[in-house]
Amino acid sequence: MHAQFIHNDHLVNAMHTQAFAAISTSPGARAYYDELRSRDIDHADALRRLANRQAGILHGCLKTGTDYDEHTAWGTAASQLPHRPCPPPNRPLRSGSDHQAGRQHARKS
Repeated sequence: MHAQFIHNDHLVNAMHTQAFAAISTSPGARAYYDELRSRDIDHADALRRLANRQAGILHGCLKTGTDYDEHTAWGTAASQLPHRPCPPPNRPLRSGSDHQAGRQHARKS
């Protein structure tokens, strides 16, 4: 009997696409990808590992309420890069209580 792996195809595709884009836009992500490839890890597996690392970085940002920072996210891989903070979001993110209130308001309508 073989183990069954269940996953969300849309989420896997989105993470793969985002990781692929990151290797051309994020020097830290590119350094991480290149390091994986130098260890004879094939392209698909390196992208999967990069996507998992990015998910962990995003989770850390959301959990701590901090903005993404290339130097913090990638550590030594980005230590020699010029500091470029991310632009501020177009609109402020709603807090959990605001989000719940919005949903309750929508239900009453």
